[in-house]
Amino acid sequence: MKKIIIIAMIFTISIGDAKKPLGSEGVISVTEAVNLLDINNKPWSKKVRGVFEMKIRAGGEDKRWVYLNSNLNYRTKYNLTIKFSKHIRERLTKKYGIDPLEFFIGKKIRVKGEAKKVKIHKVENGKVTNLVYFQSHVILGAIKNIEVIDY
Repeated sequence: MKKIIIIAMIFTISIGDAKKPLGSEGVISVTEAVNLLDINNKPWSKKVRGVFEMKIRAGGEDKRWVYLNSNLNYRTKYNLTIKFSKHIRERLTKKYGIDPLEFFIGKKIRVKGEAKKVKIHKVENGKVTNLVYFQSHVILGAIKNIEVIDY
């Protein structure tokens, strides 16, 4: 009998957590996230876990990933990029009925995850150079970790 009650409690708790909104307590802004990642000038060693809030102003894609950016210019220091796979893109399209690159632009969102700096090699004339800069990325691994809070 104790096993049944414990299993029922675990099931109830897990269902409850899945339906909870991402919450506003302890939300991290784009500026706060970038500043936290830059502490001690070692951006490659820092990670920040939490719920990030931002307005999506631009997006893009490459062969493997889809990107939603908090800034029109994704190369600026104070940009936070939400990065997700083509599979997540398909699931978001199914959920919202429109491609996420169209749906999220102009909307304020919250994303739960881990922000980290990613080293980017500059490309000139189609060739990768030794010049690098860092971007701040949050990888979206599940559609339950992103929500629109203001249309």
